[in-house]
Amino acid sequence: TQEKYLVNLRLLVHLLQQANPQTTFVVQSVPPGVEGRMGAPTDAQLFRYNLMLAKMCAEYGIPFADVASVLRDEKGHLPAEYCIDPQLYGIHLSDEGCERG
Repeated sequence: TQEKYLVNLRLLVHLLQQANPQTTFVVQSVPPGVEGRMGAPTDAQLFRYNLMLAKMCAEYGIPFADVASVLRDEKGHLPAEYCIDPQLYGIHLSDEGCERG
């Protein structure tokens, strides 16, 4: 479940911070998918997950980089030119997408 993933992520960040106290770790949001992409997770699920991530980070003082909001088009999807695999998975960023985010 998403809650279990967040607990594991929080633990991972904590362990990394303990092992590397001079390093700042940042949690990044998950970008949306291209329009018409089939399969899970959906853009709505990713949006809710990113809200949960942002809340967790705020609660525990973990820096959060919200790249998803700047990558969404007017319909809430990832523009195809920002995706390296629009016909396959539809969520992985191209170089242009990385620069934009």
